[in-house]
Amino acid sequence: MRQTDYMVSIRCNDNEFTYAFYCFEVIAMQKSATLNLRVDPDVKQAAESVLSQLGLSMSTAIDIFLRQVALTGSIPFKVALAEAPRAVDADAMGDAELREKILSSLAEIDADKGISLSEAASMLSAPR
Repeated sequence: MRQTDYMVSIRCNDNEFTYAFYCFEVIAMQKSATLNLRVDPDVKQAAESVLSQLGLSMSTAIDIFLRQVALTGSIPFKVALAEAPRAVDADAMGDAELREKILSSLAEIDADKGISLSEAASMLSAPR
């Protein structure tokens, strides 16, 4: 950004008034870098649908994302693995509690009272 100063003096009835003007020239950089991305077509289509409702192009959205990364020095949203429900969070259990869960689960399997793998997977992926 370049600053240009202008000074204007006006004389009126033996009084002199001086005005200072400061003008800034903003130079917009042309976008010249190209990104080639491979993404899931369904994700791309869903994102384009949302972005069009927001009045944004995919290019503008990616530019916003990259600017935020550059500005903040981090990804501008939380990136984390899904947390396990407390009922199966072995890291949060004591030894006795973990042993009890394992033994009761084994007893359920022996008595054919367990749940299927698909039921277990849906329980783990269900929002809390």
